[in-house]
Amino acid sequence: MNSSFAAAERIIQYESDENQTSMNVSIYDYPREIWVTLPPWEMLVKTIAFLPVISFGIFGNIALLCIVGTIRALKTPTNVLIANLAVVDLATLIVCPLMFMVHDFYQNYVMGAIGCKMEGFLEGSLLITSVLCLCAISYDRLTAIVFPKKSKLTFRGVWTLIACTWLIGFLLALPLTIYRNYKERPWKNYLETFCAENTSFLPPYWHVLIGALVWFPLTVMIFCYSMIFLKLDRYERRVMQREHPIAVSYRKERSLDHCS
Repeated sequence: MNSSFAAAERIIQYESDENQTSMNVSIYDYPREIWVTLPPWEMLVKTIAFLPVISFGIFGNIALLCIVGTIRALKTPTNVLIANLAVVDLATLIVCPLMFMVHDFYQNYVMGAIGCKMEGFLEGSLLITSVLCLCAISYDRLTAIVFPKKSKLTFRGVWTLIACTWLIGFLLALPLTIYRNYKERPWKNYLETFCAENTSFLPPYWHVLIGALVWFPLTVMIFCYSMIFLKLDRYERRVMQREHPIAVSYRKERSLDHCS
């Protein structure tokens, strides 16, 4: 009995590897506790904990989109980029918490073959598009402050940039559709279903994904904002050289009092 349980436990450790799912485990009992779904009270508590974050996020992003879309003076290239980021955040708030709760509430994978193909693709593409939008906003700030007369973004350039962020996000997340497959594994007392990943391809791919999600946007934003800070620092030094420091300090205090 102990040897059968140990053998079944070793088999289930490979549940994420689609190459191991052809093993016949129907002679073994499922080696883990079978609970199907979480208790109703636990699902309710977790749903209530998620709702404030989801609700405030959805309300804030919809409000921003309505403001930018209805006020003509705010329809600028920069605000179009910000509105695009709000669209991505809105989609992320709808998709990601829902996927997480479905995974957490059910012991088995219940989204089927289509869910297995689309889940990782949607989450990955939205995350990549979101960070690329932040890079686009950083570039827009760079052109507006450091190169205000040479390469300022136009509406045509902004829409091209937005299309590129979505396209790159979809293309980079495409392997999460191709190399994930829905699997069923019948045990003696339980039908196990899960979404299996191709472990020969996806582990190296995760390095590419991490680079797109972390290192590339971090490098772009550090460069852009460093250039902005250097530009502002040089501008402040020129002002200090032209005018007396006391006059500059007095102007700063007056501007702060006016803002407050």
